Amino acid sequence: MLTTACPPRGCWVCYAKRRIGEHTLLRSIPTRNRTVPAVDRAARLLDVLCRNGRDWGLTEIAQEVGIHKGTARDILLTLQQHGLVDRVGATGRFRLGSGAARLAQAAFSRLDVRDAARSSMLRLRDETGETVLLGVREEQHVMIAEVMAPARELHVSARVGQRLPLCAGSFGKVFLAEPGAFEEYLEAGGTLRAFTPSTQTDADVYAAELLVARAKGYALDDEEYLNGVRAASAIIRGPVGVALGAVTVVGFTARVSLRALEEIGEACREAAEESSRRVGRRSSVDQA
Repeated sequence: MLTTACPPRGCWVCYAKRRIGEHTLLRSIPTRNRTVPAVDRAARLLDVLCRNGRDWGLTEIAQEVGIHKGTARDILLTLQQHGLVDRVGATGRFRLGSGAARLAQAAFSRLDVRDAARSSMLRLRDETGETVLLGVREEQHVMIAEVMAPARELHVSARVGQRLPLCAGSFGKVFLAEPGAFEEYLEAGGTLRAFTPSTQTDADVYAAELLVARAKGYALDDEEYLNGVRAASAIIRGPVGVALGAVTVVGFTARVSLRALEEIGEACREAAEESSRRVGRRSSVDQA
């Protein structure tokens, strides 16, 4: 005998039982997906904070999502407790927190940024005649994930797996120029170490340099990490804008003038944008 019975109200399945002797076969029948309003609103709030890489005011967030300011505030403060949202003390505006960055990194961990960046790195190496590096952030360090060395005998060398301090040179600047990254770095006990006489150790001046780097889309290093060496870096981003890595060109000051360094910075930005588009295409193919 086939019998059906509805489970308690609010349950997502109903059951069908068929008795065969002393045995009962239990079969679950999934019903239509239900949307949980509070979770839906929280997801839409996070989506707003993903846009444009800027801080958002409470009123404009509520307007974008189409909910009352009080409701938006309660949801944002709850997300803040879980590290998914940060509130900027001076302005009271909101931005994505480090918890959201960790989730994004986990989501994109299967994307091989090296494959996406390889052709652009090779082009940069051939055009500049200098060493090209790919770095990924690991907590308070940058790990060298790929090295493209030029054919010329005299060049800056690095090895895959080498770890650099997060505050070192242009690599550090592009990662710390991400919204909220420098503040989080300092709160976690990070400091600005003096690697050379040219290293900037004043936090306020360094923060201003990060704003310039964010506006340009690349950061420069004029003998700030190694004496006699200049470098430029730009961020490679995933499909939702998360920083997956950074591409860097590094060369000796004898060959890289300050004017040439700016041009290399622009070339790094273009290469990073190309690599970011490849990551996006690969992600779209994987999701299809």
